[in-house]
Amino acid sequence: MLAGTSLVVSTGSLPRPVRILNVADPAAFNLLDWELSHVSQRAERIARALVTVPQATDRERQTVRDFFMVPPVARAEHRDAAEAAVERQLTDVLRDEGLGLGLPGGSQSLFPPVSFRFTSPPALLVISPRDRMAVVQSVFLVAGLTPDQMESLEAQVESEGVSALVTRIGGLATYPAMVIEAGRAGDVLSAVAHEWVHAYLAFQPLGRSYWSGQEARTINETVAELAGRELGEQLAAMSDLPGPIDRQGRTDGDRRFRQELRQTRLETERLLASGRIAEAEDYLELRRQELAEQGFRIRRLNQAYFAFHGSYADSAAGDQALAGLVRDIRSSSGSFGSFLTSVARVQSVRELEVIAAGQLADHSNAGRAQDSADTG
Repeated sequence: MLAGTSLVVSTGSLPRPVRILNVADPAAFNLLDWELSHVSQRAERIARALVTVPQATDRERQTVRDFFMVPPVARAEHRDAAEAAVERQLTDVLRDEGLGLGLPGGSQSLFPPVSFRFTSPPALLVISPRDRMAVVQSVFLVAGLTPDQMESLEAQVESEGVSALVTRIGGLATYPAMVIEAGRAGDVLSAVAHEWVHAYLAFQPLGRSYWSGQEARTINETVAELAGRELGEQLAAMSDLPGPIDRQGRTDGDRRFRQELRQTRLETERLLASGRIAEAEDYLELRRQELAEQGFRIRRLNQAYFAFHGSYADSAAGDQALAGLVRDIRSSSGSFGSFLTSVARVQSVRELEVIAAGQLADHSNAGRAQDSADTG
């Protein structure tokens, strides 16, 4: 990551990714500095967690509840205690789901240890080719950019012949992870779990293939999103807090937005596949305006928008078939732990389909065996 490092060479002979970094540099977020600072602050806690983490107590559950029951402006002095309590609660949940590591004496730890900070994550500059929807480069930017600053940067980057989007994010899988604390308690707790899943997958084939292509990235983000929501529901219930919002859309407006965006994505993919790039971009701008008239405001709708948001297959902009495949595997898995360990080994949709087919065969064989037993 070259964020925060000035590139003094400006010749057009530089590779395009380097030229884009050069353009983004004045607004770049120094991720390395953040990591070094916060890892050192958490080093002792992380080291202890590698040995064992005591189970969360009723007092810690109350700490989490109290933290989310007050406005964010009143939380500062309680933030560290709430973070520690959530870390213990999530560790408990993950160990109960079979993801703990046995230690001498019968205790269990977790790897990687749960570690996060409530903070405002950086913004993200997303780069996609114009002829398809795929994240080919991303640059972390300082938080708090105005819409005018975002649009100016996007315009400069797009002069390189790419599609660009500056977007805010709700969390980042640094270590400790960054999670924004504003919002519904269940959604915040889901974000904490989501980022831990990314940390877990980083040591597995699925995580190691994250940057190999859009397919692996989308599987990774979809697994983290669905897993994070399930874990977030458990965390919220432990402290008697509202659970995460159902992303399938609980209102007619939500469902209509998902349908409209899905149709927009399919038509854009069709135009791009036939090489009609300018027509696709005109269509996307027209759809952005039409959606705004319906009350669905999107600041910028382009290939980079779908490349980024489509990485979350369960989102309105995503691949619903892939999301359904991951959900099917989860519903057929005996436990959350077995689900996560099985999908962590894949690197392609084809491998997901093999897992799903194997589970279907297992259930079919089990059903036939039960029928034989019932009639025997």
